[in-house]
Amino acid sequence: RIQIKTNPEGALVTLNGMEKGRTPMVVQEKFRGTADLLLELEGYEPYRSALDLRPKWYEVPPFDLMIPAKDRSFQIQLEVEKTDHKALKRRALEFRP
Repeated sequence: RIQIKTNPEGALVTLNGMEKGRTPMVVQEKFRGTADLLLELEGYEPYRSALDLRPKWYEVPPFDLMIPAKDRSFQIQLEVEKTDHKALKRRALEFRP
């Protein structure tokens, strides 16, 4: 299980190209390896990262029978989108009929 939280909440989670839902959320993922994570929220910069989902030493046989796997938890702070207001205003004025 992968727990994904963002500040602020409500970011769209895309894992390996598949939309999974909005944060906060817990994803049941059987994929093992490096996963591509994309978080998107209006007004904030998109966040992209590679998540290491390779099994820990205690999650492989024979240890997996004795030690329960732990949830992987990720807490991500989203950055406010950087907007060039002057360029935006100039483009709006050029667009006017």
